[in-house]
Amino acid sequence: MTFPKSLDQLPPFEDYGMAGRTYRYMTQEPLYPFGFGLSYSHFEYTKLILEKSTVQAGENLSVSVTVSNVGKCAAAEVVQFY
Repeated sequence: MTFPKSLDQLPPFEDYGMAGRTYRYMTQEPLYPFGFGLSYSHFEYTKLILEKSTVQAGENLSVSVTVSNVGKCAAAEVVQFY
């Protein structure tokens, strides 16, 4: 689901095309980018471990982290690095 920043970003109500309505067809910046991770629960990230402290551009870096659901609802989390 795509959440626009403002109603001005939406096409006219009479326009049934997909342009501007979903993350695949929206050209403006949405309120939340696709994959933002909105959830009904809360997650805690601990024990972040990096394979090495410095990397060169284009090098791979192995990372591990412990993710715990500390919220009241059962949920899943996908860790994303960018």
